[in-house]
Amino acid sequence: MAYITSIFIYLALAPAIFACMQCPEIKRTKSINFAEIAGDWFMVASTPDLNVKCRNIVISKAIKNTYKMKLQHYENFFFTLWHNVQTITVEDNQNYSKFEVPNPFSLFKTEYTFLDGDLSDYMLLHTCYRHIIFVNEYYELWTRNLTGNCQNVIDSVTETLDLYKIKPEDMTCSVPDGCYFGS
Repeated sequence: MAYITSIFIYLALAPAIFACMQCPEIKRTKSINFAEIAGDWFMVASTPDLNVKCRNIVISKAIKNTYKMKLQHYENFFFTLWHNVQTITVEDNQNYSKFEVPNPFSLFKTEYTFLDGDLSDYMLLHTCYRHIIFVNEYYELWTRNLTGNCQNVIDSVTETLDLYKIKPEDMTCSVPDGCYFGS
């Protein structure tokens, strides 16, 4: 009887199982050409079953002391809600951290932390997207660079890939003084 029950359960679940097998794989982008995304939106995280999601992004400091980096996030939960644009001047030996909640009714907040403790060519942007109340809800987090001048500055510095979306467990780094990770 248990065997027959197992067969019926399998047959009931088979469509969902095979449908899932056809789902496109989530592609983890390890590097992005800054010139291709300047001013455009790209997904940072699309994560079910987590109420906190963090990302580490290594950023070229070619814009330091000259241009401001502008970052904006939006959440897609029951409704679409735009977060405020955050403007940060990138400088050497500067750590910057800020919690940002788009409005009093939002269930989400974003923590931006820039970690830069040396004079190397790169710094770390550590972002955490936190869901204040609910757990195990699906959300999408998108971000974009809004600084028009950044593209020309980066292109004039190097033709190589300047912006990296990174997870700690698969990070490779060539920064002379080592790599930095948020908690």
